[in-house]
Amino acid sequence: MNSPKVSILIPVYNTAPSLGRCLDSVLAQSLKEIEVIAVNDASPDNSAEILAEYAAKDPRVRIVTHEKNGGILAARVSGIRAARAPYITFLDADDLLAERVLELACRKAEETGADIVHFASRVFDESGAAKPEHLRLAEKKLLPYPGTLLYKDIFDQAFRKQSYRWTVWGKLYRTDLCRNAADILPDGYYLMAEDLCFYTLISFYAHHYEGLDYPGYLYYLNAGVSAYQSIDLAGFRRRCSIFTVCRAVRWFLESRGVFEKYQDAFRKQESLMLSDLVHRWRRNLLPEDRQSAFDLLFQSYDAAPLFHAFTDFFVRSDTELAELMTGPRTLESAPKKVSRIGLFSRDPDDRSGLFPHDVFLTETDLPGAERLPRFNGNSTDRWDAWRKLIEKEHLDAIVFCGETDTGFLWDALAVNLSGAAFISFRKDAFESELRSRGLRRWLTADRLLRRTDAVIVPDADSAVWFHSRGCRAILCAEGPDVLKKCLAEPAPSPVSLPERLLSALDDFESESRKYTIPPSPDGETFVPFFRKLDKLFRMAVPEKPRKKIAKWLAKCYNKLTHNA
Repeated sequence: MNSPKVSILIPVYNTAPSLGRCLDSVLAQSLKEIEVIAVNDASPDNSAEILAEYAAKDPRVRIVTHEKNGGILAARVSGIRAARAPYITFLDADDLLAERVLELACRKAEETGADIVHFASRVFDESGAAKPEHLRLAEKKLLPYPGTLLYKDIFDQAFRKQSYRWTVWGKLYRTDLCRNAADILPDGYYLMAEDLCFYTLISFYAHHYEGLDYPGYLYYLNAGVSAYQSIDLAGFRRRCSIFTVCRAVRWFLESRGVFEKYQDAFRKQESLMLSDLVHRWRRNLLPEDRQSAFDLLFQSYDAAPLFHAFTDFFVRSDTELAELMTGPRTLESAPKKVSRIGLFSRDPDDRSGLFPHDVFLTETDLPGAERLPRFNGNSTDRWDAWRKLIEKEHLDAIVFCGETDTGFLWDALAVNLSGAAFISFRKDAFESELRSRGLRRWLTADRLLRRTDAVIVPDADSAVWFHSRGCRAILCAEGPDVLKKCLAEPAPSPVSLPERLLSALDDFESESRKYTIPPSPDGETFVPFFRKLDKLFRMAVPEKPRKKIAKWLAKCYNKLTHNA
């Protein structure tokens, strides 16, 4: 066999149904001087048997096997190190190559001396869900830059100006350029947005880029990890590998002394990736995993950009995020030694009589008090103020007197990330809050209160309620010494509720049945449409008339479908 001109690198993981079609498209190339390096990244399906079958039929197919799954970028790096040709191209195992693309791209590279040749793509959706105009729009976004780029313009046009896409596939590269990037790449598990990371390293050192107006890469939507589907906590954790990408790109820019120049472009790319992650948290994650996944996010990455991503996503509904905090937490509130306590309240009158404290914090200018800025959109001023005040006053705990809303959630997180315990002060008893708020708002508040380190309550029944939910709780009359002792001990384990507290929920449970919309006997459901209507009503209709509308719609639907 003649020496290969191009090495085609194919990472393989759980793609057996499409793998044969992919390999057929490669072996049918008009350029015959090729080698196919298929990297089996510990795929649990029958991909190994398919690869062995093709390698037995065609000596141009070589197999590299990983004993342990390392992610798509690790597979590509293994392929780069095994490559023998002067040029490399990357192909995902669920996509195809057009018949003449390698011939034309290789000719372009040899004639011009380019170390990157970028060809056009065709986009397909076998599910039929995507509209043709959306497919054409996707193809337009994947078009190569129309002309030649030299040296730093190659990186600049992709990373800062976004004149062409930073996808690793759909391009032909000089092999030594890819090897240089592989040697620089920090260790880590790369699964999501790995192309941004690797193309950053490739394009920064490239000398000559050429665009090729030929649709050579055939990209299939709704395949592999690019598809949106329901995921559990383990799947969401894998998608958090975008944090590895963000850290690697930032490290690379800083180590080359250009982060300041490209900081705005980096923040934009970071924002896009985090927004996608928040979208998956909201739309694809199982409800029982949402709180655990929320904790995972803020454990794993910088709080400020994550805060921006959440507040931008939920900008139209201040209450929706709080309502979505469902499922158990992965983090338990650890015991904490407390010496100095800060009290926060928007009401200056709470300064003297609410709860003994060392420092009073409020949102207005008040002599002798520390001032916190109000929440303002997605500004992080309040986060920074919490951190500075806790450091300045050496506070170990914050007693918070305020509404349990989305702002409460962010305050609790900011305080905890600053190293202090967050304690909620409740002026009203458990049952009176239930009656005044209504079941839905009360349940939302209950979820948020379980995220605190402790709750200060006015009566014994309320303390029993929170103890049963796995929360530390003390009576207001017991004072700061009891609070300090309580925080120094582990949080209680959840237990069954006493009967007298359960009976307080009976009336509200029967009331909630008026809003129930089960599927009709033939399986048809009105719920998705009902939820969309409710979301629209929330923007424009006050709560009481909205409830009446919801109740009437549910009643009509249940009557029509014989559910009631």
